[in-house]
Amino acid sequence: MKTTIAEIKDKVDELLVILDKDILHIKENLLRLNELRSLVIKRDEKSLCELLEKLRSETDNYRSQELKRQSVRKELAEILG
Repeated sequence: MKTTIAEIKDKVDELLVILDKDILHIKENLLRLNELRSLVIKRDEKSLCELLEKLRSETDNYRSQELKRQSVRKELAEILG
């Protein structure tokens, strides 16, 4: 039973780290949306294209974050039965 409790604690801790990264990602997205709004108002196409490229690269990184979260959730669910 102690092993199960330790496993649960480890997975919850791992999930909390992932969720903290999700929070950071959401905050960064809010900043990007403000930047996007500003660039659209200014009609700054060059900067808009640069922002789009930046978003594309970050999207790939976030996909791996989502996969980690899903994996840890499944592992936790299996432990809990």
